[in-house]
Amino acid sequence: MSSEDGERTGENAVGASLSEAVDELVSGRPSRDPETVRTVLGHVADDDVVTEEAVDDALTDTSMALSTAETRTELASMALSDARETADPVSDLETVDARLDRFEARVTRLETRISDVGSDLQTAVERRGGPDDLYDFVTELRRITSDANAIQRAADSAQTDLDAFERWATNADVRAEELDADADALERSLDELAETAEELESADRNGEEAASFGTDDAVDIDAAWADAMLRHRVVGLLLADARAELSDLRRWANRDGLGELDVPDRTFGERADELEARLDELGGRREAVGDRLDGPARPARADRFERLLDFDAAFTEFEPPVPWDEVRTELERHRSEIDGLA
Repeated sequence: MSSEDGERTGENAVGASLSEAVDELVSGRPSRDPETVRTVLGHVADDDVVTEEAVDDALTDTSMALSTAETRTELASMALSDARETADPVSDLETVDARLDRFEARVTRLETRISDVGSDLQTAVERRGGPDDLYDFVTELRRITSDANAIQRAADSAQTDLDAFERWATNADVRAEELDADADALERSLDELAETAEELESADRNGEEAASFGTDDAVDIDAAWADAMLRHRVVGLLLADARAELSDLRRWANRDGLGELDVPDRTFGERADELEARLDELGGRREAVGDRLDGPARPARADRFERLLDFDAAFTEFEPPVPWDEVRTELERHRSEIDGLA
């Protein structure tokens, strides 16, 4: 295969028309889809001709994406340092320390990812023109670009969350409002659990084996019960976490000598008392829903899902401040097993 542009080998396909390059790069490679190859090479073609300039442009674009991601990661790291400095006087409080530790883990993951992607780009550049063909090279560039863009978004998100943390750490009203919002979320979760308990009771009375539970599909009653038990346990963790945070916020307020919040005519103590009373009420609602889920049908359901009911033991190890990423992982693991038995 030759071209007037010359200096082209069958391995890199530069200088060929897009159709010729596709034919060359799928020849003898049955696993390659011609349309996929055409789409990839289209990113390094001008006027339907694969050119060195277009390949260079693709490499430049990837390098720029990586550079932007590196910058955003550095900014996230700087934001973490600022947050640690801001919160240093109260870093001994568990609710503060846990937040900072989670941010530290996020930024560390970003730094590791951006380092790995940078190494991948360096390897790709070093192998350019070697035994790997142009399709492999461009595919790698596009993967690296995608990874860099994802890291940039994650770094931007971390920086935004760190800015929000600083507002939380410097404004008692923001802290109280966030805990209020957590209580709102708890109330919604309990409302949903109560609805599930009601549907389960109705199904038991009518001898039904499936119900809609607010969906368009029929759901296995026993599986719905097992999932409700999981959610009930998670609500317990949410309540414990909220109570522990409220306790820390009280200590924080006493330490700072806070009297008035940014709320007219209200002291932090008064607002904290209201929050505590609300959490107590939500705790009572959770116990009531738990009693309903522990109804007459529980023994048979427990026998069916006996292996899964170890989630109580699995979740017992989680104490405030609760590591919610780990809880979500454990929750999804049990839910997938419930789905498998339904």
